Amino acid sequence: MAGSEWKRRSSRRRLWRAAALALLLVCAPPAVSGTPTIDGVTFPSALTVDGRILHLNGVGLRTLTLFRIHAYVAALYLEHPGHDSGAIEASTEIKTLFLKFLQAASQERVQGMLRRDEAKYCAAAVCPASDAQDIERLVALFPAVKHGDYATYVFSPRGVRVLMNNVPLVTFGNPDFARRLLDAFIGPHTTVQSLRNALLGHS
Repeated sequence: MAGSEWKRRSSRRRLWRAAALALLLVCAPPAVSGTPTIDGVTFPSALTVDGRILHLNGVGLRTLTLFRIHAYVAALYLEHPGHDSGAIEASTEIKTLFLKFLQAASQERVQGMLRRDEAKYCAAAVCPASDAQDIERLVALFPAVKHGDYATYVFSPRGVRVLMNNVPLVTFGNPDFARRLLDAFIGPHTTVQSLRNALLGHS
């Protein structure tokens, strides 16, 4: 590889790492006293993402199976908190969803859960074929998780970017898919109504 090309690639890698670090600094602030705590996980009442101040809208717990295994705690942040899922999804403001995992799981188990949720959600919401490729891409890229790992979804009018432990995982420049992904958590066809209610501040 020519020296100039190596320098350009090295520079791009440094910029990418710097961007990820910047997101880490704004997306994972220390917990603030007085905010909701679930299973020992406390989220801050506000944070800054992409230069916008977002406020905690709701926090909820996702459980699995009849034994109610605690899978993850989720938190939704909005520029202007609200309780109407349709209005939240239609808004052009920045929205951020955090999932902090409470159980370790292999990649196969994580992907299996995602596919089961996708099948149930799409059976009710009728997912368009145009989003199928993006859905499969997200599922295929999702890694194994350890206790304490967290996923971050940052929604904007351009689409959604997904990070694992603040390391960029994938970006989708598909606003329709971004809205459908958020709807799977807070929309009327979600597979977990208790989590939806909590994220929307209804509980």
